Amino acid sequence: MSTNDNNSSNATLFGVLAYIPPLFLIGLLTSKNDEFIMFHVNQGIVLTLASIALGIVSGILGAIVEILGSIVSGIGGIAIFVLLVMGIINVVNKEMKELPVIGQIHLIK
Repeated sequence: MSTNDNNSSNATLFGVLAYIPPLFLIGLLTSKNDEFIMFHVNQGIVLTLASIALGIVSGILGAIVEILGSIVSGIGGIAIFVLLVMGIINVVNKEMKELPVIGQIHLIK
């Protein structure tokens, strides 16, 4: 395995881990100079924060109208999962494509 192959497989591994909370910390702490990894770490952090926000909103709605909280949680959970899969597919295809809806948010420069 050449050095480029090793770097490429590390980038793929850290890119995939970026979408799994809190494993995005591995890429964040070890690969600050790798634009590809940091792009996906940012996307993973934003996706994690969106998931937390979804949980809070569905909890509040569930306290008001139980079925509404369940519906929002279910639909939102599916949407979060779809975005997670899209992010991992982008990593495997070595693409730096922003995720729909939340991808334009940049927390890491």
